Amino acid sequence: MAKLIRNGRVVFDDWQLVLPRCDEPVTAMAVPTGRVIVPLATWLARHDELSVRPNTGVWLDGGDDPEAISADLGRLAVVAIRFPKFADGRGY
Repeated sequence: MAKLIRNGRVVFDDWQLVLPRCDEPVTAMAVPTGRVIVPLATWLARHDELSVRPNTGVWLDGGDDPEAISADLGRLAVVAIRFPKFADGRGY
């Protein structure tokens, strides 16, 4: 299991990234309970369902528009930004 530094201490990363299978629509994918991070497309398609769940975060790819979640920042437990390569700076 991955580890994070939180408040100056090393802790286990208990967040689960939930991605649809290659042919699965985002509206049909199973989203387990607990701390989950879903892609922006899933968040937008299932907003009413996911926005009331605690411990839910959104995953942004380099080409995603962060403005799409600006109204929801107070509800999101985490916003994750994907960097496909070490030198890819689009997340900034």
